[in-house]
Amino acid sequence: MMKGIEDKSLDQLIEIVPESAYGANATMFSVALEGWKRGLKLKFFKKYIKNRVKIRYSLSNEEREIKFQLSLAEFVPKETRNITRSKKNTKDYLLKADIPTPQGRSFSGENEDDEIINYAKTLEYPLVIKPVSASLGIGVTTNIYDEETFSENLKHLRGNKGYKEIIVEQQVTGEDTRLFVVGDQVVSAFKRIAANVIGDGKHTIKELIELKNSNRKKTHMLAVLKLKLMLR
Repeated sequence: MMKGIEDKSLDQLIEIVPESAYGANATMFSVALEGWKRGLKLKFFKKYIKNRVKIRYSLSNEEREIKFQLSLAEFVPKETRNITRSKKNTKDYLLKADIPTPQGRSFSGENEDDEIINYAKTLEYPLVIKPVSASLGIGVTTNIYDEETFSENLKHLRGNKGYKEIIVEQQVTGEDTRLFVVGDQVVSAFKRIAANVIGDGKHTIKELIELKNSNRKKTHMLAVLKLKLMLR
């Protein structure tokens, strides 16, 4: 934090968070807002990539300017980005580094569904199935406890959703912690808790979700991360 800058929520922004700041853009909105709050100069600009307009931004002071893509600073190596964009590549690098990783493997579009189903039979339930390249939990199905459920979700993911490249893994329980690294140091960490509500005997599930979203808006860092609970 810059000296002389008071860290306080900008309450006047709570009700005017743009819809375009939801989803993946939440990180861009949050980083840009935090830098601006601390007295840094914030600048948005356009960048043309393959004839498409991309929005980028920079934060600067009198000494330095750093450009960002979402939450990624410009000096994050391209190789690192390519690795982390693919769950397959990420898994391969974790295994090479002898980091404990759930048992499983990836499949390409050339693999038939029957081949994937037969592989799943070699693993212990519960299983997880997910796209190789999607993010934000899109396409991820957990708590698969039998072959029939696995087969249904596989066909839905590859057929209806169109994700041909997938990963099948054994499900591992535990705390989900995200680390933020600058250089070679971990500077912060947070624990991710799945979307949830607790019944109070008075409100419906829908009302509890609305109440929780309302309370989350009181914390400006969470204002762009609305709770979404899918009921089946």
